[in-house]
Amino acid sequence: MARVVLITQANPEDTATFRNIFEEWGDAVVTAENLDDLGNKLRTFTPELIVLDIAFFGKDWAKRLPTVRNRLPNTDILFTHSTPDTIPEVLLEEYKRWGILTGPFTRYGVRMALQEGYTQIKGEKAERPNIRFPLRLKLTWPYFLLALVITMVTAFLVTQVVFDSIEERFTNQLIEAGKLSSEWMVTEETRLLESLRLVANTQGLAEAMQANDAETLRELSLPLAVNNQLDSLELLTTQGLSVLALRHREGGGLEEYEAVRGESVYASWDFVQAVMAQSDDGIGDKYAGLAQADWGDYFYISGPVYAEDGALAGIILVGTRLENLVQGMRAATFAQTTIYDMNGQPLASTFLESRDIGPEQYVQALSEQDSNSLVNNVIISGIEYSEMLGPLEVRQDADLGVLGVAIPQNFLINTSLLTRAQIMGVLLAALLLIVLIGYFLASRISAPLRQLMRASNEVARGNLRVELEQSGSDEVTALTYYFNRMVDSLRHSNLEILEAYESSLEGWSRALTLRDHKTDEHSRRVLDLTMRMARALNLNEQELMEIRRGALLHDIGKMAIPDRILLKPGALTAEERQMIEKHPQYAYEMLRQIPFLQKATEIPYAHHEKWDGTGYPRGLKGENIPLSARIFAIADVFDALSSDRPYRRAWPETKVLTYIQRHRGTHFDPKLVDLFLQLNGSLFQELLEQADRETRKKFLSQAMGNEH
Repeated sequence: MARVVLITQANPEDTATFRNIFEEWGDAVVTAENLDDLGNKLRTFTPELIVLDIAFFGKDWAKRLPTVRNRLPNTDILFTHSTPDTIPEVLLEEYKRWGILTGPFTRYGVRMALQEGYTQIKGEKAERPNIRFPLRLKLTWPYFLLALVITMVTAFLVTQVVFDSIEERFTNQLIEAGKLSSEWMVTEETRLLESLRLVANTQGLAEAMQANDAETLRELSLPLAVNNQLDSLELLTTQGLSVLALRHREGGGLEEYEAVRGESVYASWDFVQAVMAQSDDGIGDKYAGLAQADWGDYFYISGPVYAEDGALAGIILVGTRLENLVQGMRAATFAQTTIYDMNGQPLASTFLESRDIGPEQYVQALSEQDSNSLVNNVIISGIEYSEMLGPLEVRQDADLGVLGVAIPQNFLINTSLLTRAQIMGVLLAALLLIVLIGYFLASRISAPLRQLMRASNEVARGNLRVELEQSGSDEVTALTYYFNRMVDSLRHSNLEILEAYESSLEGWSRALTLRDHKTDEHSRRVLDLTMRMARALNLNEQELMEIRRGALLHDIGKMAIPDRILLKPGALTAEERQMIEKHPQYAYEMLRQIPFLQKATEIPYAHHEKWDGTGYPRGLKGENIPLSARIFAIADVFDALSSDRPYRRAWPETKVLTYIQRHRGTHFDPKLVDLFLQLNGSLFQELLEQADRETRKKFLSQAMGNEH
């Protein structure tokens, strides 16, 4: 069953490449130009596969990919990137982690990426040159001295670590986790404040809130909610009634928000009442609070929206689910995090099994916050934890609840900040020393490696005439020797493959001749005419090779036509004509799965298309018809009308040329007709004889550097 594939690539050429690949596999392909277009299309349908270029995410792509994956849990995503020839080593693991497919993109590469497989090419065994001065000897001695120094210093530092107080380090780690959680809370509050200000200052929002216009509010605020990844955006009247509420569906896609209105519970919340009363807390008119509502438990920031005349036009709430809040703290601190209400009951927790602390400990944690931290030893899911309780503070040091941060007591020993700083200082000094020592060695030793790298790149681009000069007697010299042998083997193998390709094509063409002997003569003449015109257009050798292959196989689809129709001596019936016109489609189906004939398929598939779009099988028009097929169409018709057929005699050459001129701009490309008529007096008086094998081998050898 065909998949629906949504392709979003920054490079239009990559888009075309992926479209061709998936359409050839029978998939339904939809394209999106950018992330906005992608979001619009995802709102209308859900594809089975998304092919997404990470270039849209800029330098922060590694941070944004998890969000994309989480928002689309039921859709396969193939991340891609048109990278340069080499990927920085620091990014290799990230590329592997996310399965990022890098360019150039091929059917084989896409298939293997989707199947998570790989191939390994093994080289031929050869006798190794004698190695007198191994690279190990050249590189080892300076690093041995460096390793000795680092070992001695490290031993001293490790001794300090062992004798440090384990209990003190554990307490410091617990305190540090609490500080990080509080800092994360400040960061989240700042983010929500910035989002609130952005919404409040949106042009037209105040007027829409005064008019109770929910539809306009949705159009203005939904993009802001999506771009700022808000879990909740509530727009209220000055009396605290809901005009519009946008809430992100839990586990939904980036833009999956549900819109509701008419709820009245907000007026009972103190942080909403403060805005309704137009109060000021000393640093502004924004307030924070925790809310337990039918739609979930949230941390909200509230603020006013003012009309142009300065009057209060409405109230805005921006919020984050408490579950997302504690998960964010967990990711930042690696500690289990819990938020407790005033009764000591957990509102949200990263523990699989939550526990309550009771109202007494809740009060104690808040009352002793300035003197010391309350620490409890608890057992959860069979694991012993130490949990530190402290206030959940927001603006103006307001306490919204109690925040619990827990670390398992069987933790791995972590060094203190001072010890870590010492270790980092030593390591940085060691790295600097390595760079200074290795610079001189690298400049001498890596020179032949850089030469080998450049040569390898040339081979990867298809240049098989590369040969490196061998000098020295180490492993690099041996590698150079193997490289030259490999390239020489590839050069000969490539030539043999090209010759086999051409022999196969000629064999297929002769197979059709066995059914219709006139086809042989027609194919040979049309091939010569086509190649003459192609050379007159100054096409390169690779293009000429593809045109020659396509011309040889132009009627290969007739292999599927019954003899009673193909060899019929008289005129064809309408039904027989309909059958004969299927041969381009048959040719395409026969050849499309053969990689080296992808370009050559243009002529068999499109040589019966017409310039005005009335041809078959696809009704292509103008320059949408491949150039090779437009060239071949003129040569094909010229030879067909100039030759005897079972149902008519050959036309005189003047009549044929008149026919081609008359159909200039309808059947044929006008510019190519002009070229054909210009060349006719000199070009077609001396048709080339069939190229002998030596000439063909020379042609293939010249083109071999471009074939891979």
